Order: sequence, then C-alpha cells, then structure tokens
Amino acid sequence: MKQADFITMAEEKYFRPLKISVSQALKFYPNAYYYIYDCGLSDESKVELEEISTKVRIIPWTVRYIPINRIFPKNFQIKKAFGILRNCLLNKVKNPSLQSFLNEQEFEIKILNKLAIIKYHNDTVNQKFIFLDADAFLVGSIDELLNDDFDIGLTVRRKDEISYETNSCRLLNTGVILFLGKHESNRAIIDEWSLESSKTTEAIIEQTSLSRLIEKKLPSFFDYPLGKHITEIGGERIKIAALSCETYNFNWIEEYSIERNKNVKILHFKSERFKTPLFEEIAKKLNINT
Repeated sequence: MKQADFITMAEEKYFRPLKISVSQALKFYPNAYYYIYDCGLSDESKVELEEISTKVRIIPWTVRYIPINRIFPKNFQIKKAFGILRNCLLNKVKNPSLQSFLNEQEFEIKILNKLAIIKYHNDTVNQKFIFLDADAFLVGSIDELLNDDFDIGLTVRRKDEISYETNSCRLLNTGVILFLGKHESNRAIIDEWSLESSKTTEAIIEQTSLSRLIEKKLPSFFDYPLGKHITEIGGERIKIAALSCETYNFNWIEEYSIERNKNVKILHFKSERFKTPLFEEIAKKLNINT
C-alpha cells in the first residue's frame, strides 16, 4: 500500500473541523504526517493540534496576493454598478454592494493560495500526499485508493449536478485531491493547473481551472460511470482517477445518514456547515469527539 501524507490550509474559524480532520486521518494512518499550512490559526489552536500527534506539522503561510482575471457578465456589472451608485447617493458609510464585490475578490485570491500551497508542498516534500479542505475528514479507511494504480485522484460531482456553463462550472469538487503519483507526475499536473488558473476568467478560479484543464485533456472524464483515464500533461504520462463525491467527498451533509450512506469515506462540511447543529449530531453518531 502506498504511504501518503495529508495536507490542508486553515485559519482560526476552521479549527473545530480541522481538529477532527487531523485526528481521523492519523487514526486510520498513524504513520502519515499531517501538514497544516497556517493562514491564521491562534497560538492556542496550534498547541492543541500539535498535541494530537508528533506527526502534525504546522507550516506558517502568509496568504499571498495572486492576480486574478475575472470577467464578469454584463448583467452582473450593471447590477453591481447600480448598487454601488445607489449606496453612494444614500451616503452610506459602508457600501454593501462594493463590499460584497471586494469580498468576492478576496475569496478568489484566498482559494488560489490553496493551489500555491499544493505547488509549494510538492516542490519541498518528496512524498505522496492527499489534500483535504480543513472542513473535510475521513470516516473510513481509503486503503482501496492507496492500493490502486493512478497518479492523481479527483472527485466528480453527482451526475445531476454536472454543469459546463461559464461562470457556473460544476464538474469537480477540489475539497479532496489525491496526489499519489511520482514527484514528476504531480509537478506536471500542478504546473499545468497553475498555468490554466492564470488564464481562467470564470468564477471560483482555483476549482474551475482544474475542471477546464481536465475537460480539455479528457472530454469524457466527467461521463458516468467513473473510472481511470490516461493522458499526457507536461511531457508526463498521467493516469487520473475520476472518483465519486458520493464516496470520497460527500458534501450533501443534510442528506447524510450513517445507515443509508455506509459507503462514504470522506465527509465535507463545506459552506461552513460545521457551524450548524448537524456537525455535532453527525460527530456524536460517529463517536467522534469534537
């Protein structure tokens, strides 16, 4: 079985799910390291995380400014411009329309740092690794993936969610990515992803750019049933596994049931669902200490 480490990026608001993510990953894989790229954790939280295991590594990371190239649809531009003008005419000290626009830009830059962290980690640590969003954690072993033969594993959305629409691209969910190939294979796809992200003008650049890259290289990748595909990227022969979000990136938390979803291996409390009562309820049923 392949040995793989785990990595994530996190700020303080993700501490509670991150603590579970670290504990669960190292429960199933005690010989793995868990690298946390610290984007704003408190000193107390860092101490508590390091107390979980000697395998926890916390790496300081200052969120970097990464230029973005968003092109907004005309109707969005008009609506936003009228909103900003209206709030200016009303002499609002805080302009909600302007702030929401700035928040969106800040979000794009922040999630592009995920790609920068993945690139940095691959360049500096010569080991296979699994990226997990800080609000995602294992609820079962993934030995079947670690025993399998592929370079990168990507989780594909439900068939009825698939959309190729501009600015509403819903193909992959990049909250879970497995980099299980050799260092050169990882580097080739990460470099191509980075290049694609620099040219992407759509929303959620980090996730959309990888989806568009795979779409170009492997047009049938998102067809069901899912499976493995081979392509050439950056001069390397890359085997990519299309994995089901239903099993390895389950993010429909309101639907989740231990009895009904026995095949689920990774839960993902995206969109801050870890702040809801469901987080505590599910953790309790799974005998996970929060």
